[in-house]
Amino acid sequence: VEYLKQEIAMKNLTSTKNELVSFHNTTTNWDALIAKHRGKMIYIDIWASWCLPCRKELPNTKKLGQSYKPEQLSIIYISADQKYSAWQNAAKSEDINTGNSFIINDFKNSELNKKFKIGSLPRYLLFDRNGNVIDEHAPVPSSAELKKMIDKYLGTPK
Repeated sequence: VEYLKQEIAMKNLTSTKNELVSFHNTTTNWDALIAKHRGKMIYIDIWASWCLPCRKELPNTKKLGQSYKPEQLSIIYISADQKYSAWQNAAKSEDINTGNSFIINDFKNSELNKKFKIGSLPRYLLFDRNGNVIDEHAPVPSSAELKKMIDKYLGTPK
């Protein structure tokens, strides 16, 4: 019954312009999400439950977030899954921060996909403290290059 409720809720939400659905069934849009995290750098991990390279990097995204203070860097997970239940189960299994985890209604036609032309997963985006794009093809979370980029923009000593 719970599964059916969630799937019906997702179908009903696909017609709204609030394309991002949170773990708690609240909706938001891209601009509101970025605005909410203004003042912090933002690293966005776009993934899907069926994507093995995505799942392999998720623990590294989590470690990256833990290596900075919450007021310095926000990690946001956005799923391209088509099924709400697949996303929720994978997010729970990977133990990701459900407060910053979203699924996109109709990923293929979403504002996010149109804006950043996401052709394959995983995909990572990095934003500065003002919500401006630093890198729309940011390095994977396990790379030393990413940490150097973040430190540079935060002004963190080497």
